[in-house]
Amino acid sequence: MKPAKRPDIILPFSGELGDLDYRPARVVPLDTTIGDASLRLAAADFEYLVVADKRIPIGVVHRLDLIRQNMTQELAPDTPLVDVMARQVVTVQRDESVIESLMFMIKHNLQFLLVMDDWKVMGVVGQQDWLALQSRYPTDLLHRIGRAESVDTLARLRREGRDVVRENFATERDVLTLTSVVTAINDAVTRRVVQMAVIDLHREGFDVPPVPFAWIGMGSEGREAQTPDTDQDNGLIYEDVPEDRVEEVDAWFARLAARVVDALEECGFTRCAGDTMATNPQLRGSVRHWRDLFRGIVKRRGDEELFEASIYFDFRCLYGKAALVESLRKHLNTIIAEHRYFLRQLVEVAVQGTSPPINSLRWKLYRLTGWGPPPVDIKKNALIPLDAAIRVLALMDGVSSTRTLERLQQCLENGRLSKRLANDVEKAFDFLLRLRFKLEFDAGDAGAESDHLVSIGNLLPAQARYLADSLRTVHNLQGSVYEQVTGSKIHWSVR
Repeated sequence: MKPAKRPDIILPFSGELGDLDYRPARVVPLDTTIGDASLRLAAADFEYLVVADKRIPIGVVHRLDLIRQNMTQELAPDTPLVDVMARQVVTVQRDESVIESLMFMIKHNLQFLLVMDDWKVMGVVGQQDWLALQSRYPTDLLHRIGRAESVDTLARLRREGRDVVRENFATERDVLTLTSVVTAINDAVTRRVVQMAVIDLHREGFDVPPVPFAWIGMGSEGREAQTPDTDQDNGLIYEDVPEDRVEEVDAWFARLAARVVDALEECGFTRCAGDTMATNPQLRGSVRHWRDLFRGIVKRRGDEELFEASIYFDFRCLYGKAALVESLRKHLNTIIAEHRYFLRQLVEVAVQGTSPPINSLRWKLYRLTGWGPPPVDIKKNALIPLDAAIRVLALMDGVSSTRTLERLQQCLENGRLSKRLANDVEKAFDFLLRLRFKLEFDAGDAGAESDHLVSIGNLLPAQARYLADSLRTVHNLQGSVYEQVTGSKIHWSVR
């Protein structure tokens, strides 16, 4: 294994892949045989062979895999190496972020990545390499969560995860990577809770799930934008069943939902004050039930429905049959396309209720005199309207992603936003998210609950200017989205 070039920067969430102790690999041509490969591996200090077709990696073979293959089945020396290679090859450039690469591996259940320097193969890095680096690395924590046997253990591991994120908050260059870690930990805890609940119900004589189902996250959980303090926003979808089985099937999933919600609360996820949880019969049902629910929200368009849309429509599968969730997303896109006026009401409510106060008299005085305006709620008056504006554009174009920045990128590619505005939004999102992390950590250290209020007088001058710029960016984003949906500029009375 090659020595790390800069071992001093290999922190849990920092550095580039090129700084890691990745394992060297040798590229071999497409016509390489097992006999040739065995000779190469026996005579060298590298562990991996990368099979390439015209410089494009198409497979990887590890020395131990080749030995095991030969022990379980007698392979002739002239057997093509392509017959035994691992074909799932994902390449990443050596300057990619360590943590983003790790999160990608975990999300897609990959055992290794092929590190490249442009077209040159540098080596292989796997999850086990990260495990070897540090016992408190996210990989190790997520593995322990997946093996946990009790809710108490899960609660302890989630607290440990929060501590790891807290320790790295001050040094991490990009807070979005920390958000990915928080989300990965919370997802892993939720999956394990659901798994244990299903097993416990079976042991107690309630049999296995009567039909395939999916546990979904909504709101910030659905957007993969969770911060240290988060409550529950979840639901449960199961396959359609005949009318005479609805009561029986729903009773089984009602028990499951109660177990899971209780366990998540024990793990530190507070219950949703608005009852956005799978224990709510409205948020637990068949595919047909959910389709009717979404159609009703879009068609009725009352204040309650518009509020629900801001939470429910950011949904994704956390556990179970993902195809159920994908079909619901397609259905939502279809009914949105049929009822475009819904988006007009959605954007009008967004700009009326949660606009940044950047144009208020006190903020105008601040720009003229430097006198501080009243504290601003960065969650209510900055992050929520930013997410809401991007959500409206995503719904307009039927974008399937729920992550705000992925939606932003798609909106840019679709010509919905200028490159300058999109760049400003991305920077504002990062800055506001960092502020939110700080507020929540500071409140947690003081044993209190964060109110997400930021006083500009408590910020450094550069931070104060960045906050003002971020609020202005959200204001501009709202204006751009409002004009695209309604065809007119926002009237001052609406602001």
